[in-house]
Amino acid sequence: MTFVQDECIPDGLYYIQNVARKSWIGLPPRQKYLSATSSPEYKWRITLKSNNKYDFQSCPGGFFAQCEPRPKPGNSLFVQPEHFEWVVKQVSEVSAPDCYLIYPSANPRVMWSLRDSEESTPIDFALIESNQKNWWMFKQADDSDPDPIIMSPGALADLTDQFRNTNIDDLAQTRANLVPPRSPVPPPLPTRRPAKKPLPTPPEPHHASTSPSPSTIPHSLLHPHKAASTGGLPNRTPSPQPGLSPSGGYHSMLHPNKAASTTGIPNRSPGRSPTPSPQPGATRSKYSWLERDLEGKHPVYRHERLASSLHTQALSLSTAGYREEALESIEKAVDIRRHIAKDYSETGRRNLVSSLILHSRCLVDSGRYADALSAAEAGVAMHHEIGNNGPERSDPELAAALCALAEARRRMCKRAEAVDTAHQSVRIFRNLCNIDRETYSSKLAGALRVHCTCLRDVGRFDQALREIEQSVTIFDENPGHHEADLADALSMQAALLFYQYRGQDALNLVRRSITIYRHLPHTFRPGLVTSLVPLSDLQGLVGNVDEALTTAQDAVRIQEELACDNPTAHNENLGRCYMALSIRMIELGRVVESLEAAQNGVHIYRTLVTECDKAHNAGLVLTLINLCGILQNTEPPRTEDAIVAAQEAIDILQTLEVYSADSFDIEGAIALSAMGRCAALNNKHALSLELASITLKHYTDMSASNPKSYSGFLADTLKEHSGYYAELGRNNEALDAIRKTVAIWRSNSGDVKLSLGHALTFLTCRLVTLNLSGEALRIARESVEIFRGLVRSKLYGIGTKLVLSTALMNVYECQHTTQPDKAMEALHEAIGIRREVAAENPAMKVHLISALEKWLLVMSAAGQYQAVLNANAEIQQLKNPLAGNRFSLF
Repeated sequence: MTFVQDECIPDGLYYIQNVARKSWIGLPPRQKYLSATSSPEYKWRITLKSNNKYDFQSCPGGFFAQCEPRPKPGNSLFVQPEHFEWVVKQVSEVSAPDCYLIYPSANPRVMWSLRDSEESTPIDFALIESNQKNWWMFKQADDSDPDPIIMSPGALADLTDQFRNTNIDDLAQTRANLVPPRSPVPPPLPTRRPAKKPLPTPPEPHHASTSPSPSTIPHSLLHPHKAASTGGLPNRTPSPQPGLSPSGGYHSMLHPNKAASTTGIPNRSPGRSPTPSPQPGATRSKYSWLERDLEGKHPVYRHERLASSLHTQALSLSTAGYREEALESIEKAVDIRRHIAKDYSETGRRNLVSSLILHSRCLVDSGRYADALSAAEAGVAMHHEIGNNGPERSDPELAAALCALAEARRRMCKRAEAVDTAHQSVRIFRNLCNIDRETYSSKLAGALRVHCTCLRDVGRFDQALREIEQSVTIFDENPGHHEADLADALSMQAALLFYQYRGQDALNLVRRSITIYRHLPHTFRPGLVTSLVPLSDLQGLVGNVDEALTTAQDAVRIQEELACDNPTAHNENLGRCYMALSIRMIELGRVVESLEAAQNGVHIYRTLVTECDKAHNAGLVLTLINLCGILQNTEPPRTEDAIVAAQEAIDILQTLEVYSADSFDIEGAIALSAMGRCAALNNKHALSLELASITLKHYTDMSASNPKSYSGFLADTLKEHSGYYAELGRNNEALDAIRKTVAIWRSNSGDVKLSLGHALTFLTCRLVTLNLSGEALRIARESVEIFRGLVRSKLYGIGTKLVLSTALMNVYECQHTTQPDKAMEALHEAIGIRREVAAENPAMKVHLISALEKWLLVMSAAGQYQAVLNANAEIQQLKNPLAGNRFSLF
């Protein structure tokens, strides 16, 4: 008997021992719960599945170790006949290679534990990985004896009695790795024929373009009605039956015998064909129960049972991240329920409303926003037609429908309507939570998350942050229940903190989100990408520009893989990833690569717009604005191309009626700022000032209700104002605008040192222009100290070195008449820094040339002709590297 020390537990029979208590896991006869024993009496057959999850099966007995669908610390483990998936992780390959942690796949934060070593102490869940009472060792048992479950099926009899009256449905419906069992006793059929007419044969439904792959989807999700019948035996998927392929459609699924007749079996009667007798050894159809009932007296009842199974299957698949497969299942359920709702009771219509809501959510996940909006609107309209016995403020079905409608409207850029709809949903769920918090708190958290995104899209960042903070708090109250939802909410909260320059707080949140996603199955990789993008932004904010670039590259790589498999669902996010990558590239001075990434983002959104312009035009606007900014930073600036990109963005906004001269959303303000910068490059400073004034008014209005999030937007716009005033010779107004900018940054307690340093550099220039040399020198020295600190931190890129050299040249301008020696030292240091920058990135040599030209003028005025010759030679060398040898300037 030996301990396992591999990273993965090999398939086989094992005794399982607790490291701290030295007790073994047992399952005494006629007991349901796992408990501690003092000796290794009970074996467990452990099987590693294709998705790297494990089954723990009792021997004898053949039952599987399971837990509640929402496991919490202190919950006990028990056995059931259905398969259940567990994650087994080696504690340490070096220090504890034979010790393992065992998690439920639904919640990686809780693990198997043993409180004490007393006999029959139940095995339950705990939280702390470092505690050895939560560590387990696997000792290999003799596998030569036949498995009792195979040799003696009667061995199941004792334990089966325990489960006959157990309500397994409560444990099965909400978790993807737990199989919904089939009731052992079917409900009795009515003895009298219903008065309503039989269900007409429905038409063929729409099918997803990609069929689910049984090799990649858990068996319990693909065949929910089948699992309970296995009785603990391994799942054996039957061979495909005629008429059951995806191409067979809804009719062939309901009528497999009729489908079979089209494959070579003649139809001998114009009436209904008799059901063929089963052939010896033939595999039983998984829809045989439905086939029999359709020939009986109550087809509608059985149709609804199938629709209900498909609806539950779609919900489980969606929860597990299988978007395409979930959509295919819910489309079949909707198709069935539409026909039931045409001719039958109010209950059928209510069931259809429920499926339409889920259908809308699945369509959003698949990137089909227009179809999602149609489904949600149909669901809400039908709900209103049916009415409700209670007041609207306590109607959970209406709240869920409004939540789905708000998300669909938001995706279709109907932003004001989306905000109102989401607010109604939140209000209803709040009322319901006051009545029954346990049931409705998670639904309220989901509605708050949708409301947050709607508020964010219209630029109400502070209010959106308050909503998502409440959502995170609710999800945190129930750890392990909604891990993917919690991870998404944490990512959204971090992204909103970015606007308040709270970089470190936001980084902690987004890193927690990524940790949760990395413990979830690979189907949640889209969510992981949505967390990597804000992580990249926040790393750039706090100066980790190299890490920010790596994170953005990882996001692009993962999203490219996703988009390759399903472009409709994932191309939109790929465009966002390319935009983030272009920003990270430009921060490091890699202009060519930045431009390529920005153009890729624009190209993707142009393609999306051809499919659904209303849904994707807003995204195209943002990518065009980003491209405009990159084009302005090329050497030389591609001003005309930048103007074309900015003008196209504004034209799109006008088409969408999102932008007007008096009222527009955040994209409109950013687009006008970009157009103003383009006009300035063409020396149209009056136009630039006019556009900036419109933007400033918008930001001022928004900052009244969102002061924390809009201080940065307001400060940047005032700085642009100052530059445009200066170009028009309105120096006092320019000085006043830049002083307001500095005051905003000084009052901000976030990660704003870089922004404050830039503002101080501009303020120095305005003071020098007005001959306020004393204050200018003090401000210039303050900016130098800020940039020196940032450079010493080694976090920020070469761009920070460049602005440090600019600040030093400002010091020279303030001192060259009063303290010429110190002024020359500053100029000398600035040139040295720009040499380093040009060596790191040759594209930056233009800044070195401008500094050398300044030096040349100073030396010429001082009569230092040799220094003038050397400076001129170096300038020529930089402009034409083949001109000759490089001279030393000093």
